[in-house]
Amino acid sequence: MTFVEAHQQAFALHGACARAADDPAFDRECFSGKGETFESSLTKGATEPMACAYPASEFRPYASRARWIRTANDSYFTAMTYPEGLPAVLQPSDLHDAIWGIFAAVYGGAVHPTAEGHAAMADAALPAAREVLGLPAPSALVRNEPLPALPNLLPPRLPTSGR
Repeated sequence: MTFVEAHQQAFALHGACARAADDPAFDRECFSGKGETFESSLTKGATEPMACAYPASEFRPYASRARWIRTANDSYFTAMTYPEGLPAVLQPSDLHDAIWGIFAAVYGGAVHPTAEGHAAMADAALPAAREVLGLPAPSALVRNEPLPALPNLLPPRLPTSGR
């Protein structure tokens, strides 16, 4: 094993509480920095959990955002454990109903990096992996010239009759 830390500085700017003006609208308007994300009424919250004007289904888990840490809320919204569309008997009566606990136990989310966070870790790990494997670094990290044109592999077009 090789310890790699080159990604830590980037993560310091993209932690679990990071917010930005260009975050998705759902994040900006629904994930309150004051802890007011969910409806406070226990009965209304059971059927309309969001305090904002968006339905829970509008969350976009793979949209680019300032934070590179996937929170338990993100995992919850990604798995869509909100009991929308369940029969009335399975609908929770309030946010503290045991049904919510069952959904959380089955689909509850771990806190882990987003795709952007994983990419930052991979970028940091690549030079260490090259060194361990004895591979040289590439001469250029990014190719900026266009790819060569592909040969035309289609057969020549046959003339059409005047039909």
